Amino acid sequence: MKKTIAILFVSLYLFSTTQLSELLKIPILVEHYMEHRHENDKITLWDFLCLHYANGNIHDADYDRDMQLPFKALTYPVVACISFIIPTPISFTNPLNTNRVEKQQAFYESPDYISLYLSSIWQPPRFC
Repeated sequence: MKKTIAILFVSLYLFSTTQLSELLKIPILVEHYMEHRHENDKITLWDFLCLHYANGNIHDADYDRDMQLPFKALTYPVVACISFIIPTPISFTNPLNTNRVEKQQAFYESPDYISLYLSSIWQPPRFC
């Protein structure tokens, strides 16, 4: 029972967050291949795949049907679309302290920092 539930959750996750859901369109691929096969008996599966996937999107009479094939039109899962939403930054102003200026002390003006210590590291050793 646990294994079945785990497989269910993994497959639900993969179909909702990845392009694995495109594999559900394979019956449409088979139907469309059979339609081409009725028009031309000599077309092979390889020719069909090359016609629809290797030559780009050809705007012909059955263009709408071609776009229903797997991996032809990119469809983004709902969960993936939510991750692209970036909230706009909100700026707050305090009307009471608009004239207040804070003094920022630079690091090199700090009394704890003495440049002689750092420059003496790179000097050759001295003997007495």
